[in-house]
Amino acid sequence: MRNNMQDAILLSRNIFLILALAPFACCSISEKIPLGAIFDQGSDDVQTAFKYAISNHNQNESGRRFELQAYVDVINTKDAFKLSRLICSQFSRGVYSMVGAVSPDSFDTLHSYSNTFQVPFVTPWFPEEVLPPSSGFLDYATSMRPEYHQAIIDTIKYYGWRRIIYLYDSNDGLLRLQQIYQALTPGNEPFQVKTVRRINNVTDALQFLRGLEEQSRWEHKHVVLDCSADMAKDIVVGHVREVS
Repeated sequence: MRNNMQDAILLSRNIFLILALAPFACCSISEKIPLGAIFDQGSDDVQTAFKYAISNHNQNESGRRFELQAYVDVINTKDAFKLSRLICSQFSRGVYSMVGAVSPDSFDTLHSYSNTFQVPFVTPWFPEEVLPPSSGFLDYATSMRPEYHQAIIDTIKYYGWRRIIYLYDSNDGLLRLQQIYQALTPGNEPFQVKTVRRINNVTDALQFLRGLEEQSRWEHKHVVLDCSADMAKDIVVGHVREVS
């Protein structure tokens, strides 16, 4: 389970990663460093954390050696044409690095521009699996969130669950599920993912679990909820009320 604010807190606390990517040692306190930011619509938590981190840094006049000037764009980044124009606009400003949260549909485009022009792109998470560049050059995309699919696998193995039901609510959850599949040894899996379902909300999850109960009321079921802590709590409480 993950919390709704985890990504926002992560971005706020790790803004120093962006600073470390640029050669700022000789910058004077009055110098402004341009920083590009692209956010998908609906990423309000991450945007708030980013603005807070920038503001907190710039207001620390006694401790900072430079001021950050952020150029923030919020668009429907699934539109590849608009995204390409936006990236070019950001690069024309001479930004030292890019930061943002985008959908899987647009990540490949932004990732490609980042590697081609060697401009670091820092994101709270990768929306899809990222392979090392085939060219052998450095990958300029950096994810601040550690991969924790192995922790899910270890938890399932610890409790001895042989078959699980995996419910997720985002592309991030789908990526984690794919990582779990890849980590399992074919023919020697410690457990099987029996059922997978993407849920849109609590009601959707309860309806799905209700259907499973109607099919096999007395069978033991082990469910992994890859969603926010608040949603997981509502799902668990709602399901207990329905079956009790």
